[in-house]
Amino acid sequence: PVYHVGYFAAKEGEEVAMQMYGKTFGEYLSATAGQHFDPPILFEFVPVTIQSVLMKMIEAKEVDIVFSPVSFVSCLATAYNAEVLLTIVRRELFHGNEYELDMFSGVSSDQGSFGWNI
Repeated sequence: PVYHVGYFAAKEGEEVAMQMYGKTFGEYLSATAGQHFDPPILFEFVPVTIQSVLMKMIEAKEVDIVFSPVSFVSCLATAYNAEVLLTIVRRELFHGNEYELDMFSGVSSDQGSFGWNI
């Protein structure tokens, strides 16, 4: 089976989001986490640019896991009873120093361990 990881790419757009996260949430997850299942499962990264499009994809069950900006999580939790699976902290290198930018972090959430109750 293929699990689609939807991402709300409001600021960066679909192309930049695919460059930033496509390999992580597609190839890497499939090659690592996906291999722990029998049969192995695949992950596909799906960036979208409009909140309503992501919501429609969730309702149509075209997205199994959502990776989104922190600000969008409360909407998913309220509308779909979604739960946070993991968080990511973005790091930037500036003049030789690394900084954790928590305002640019993201979360990955699902509803009922891959079972959307819509």
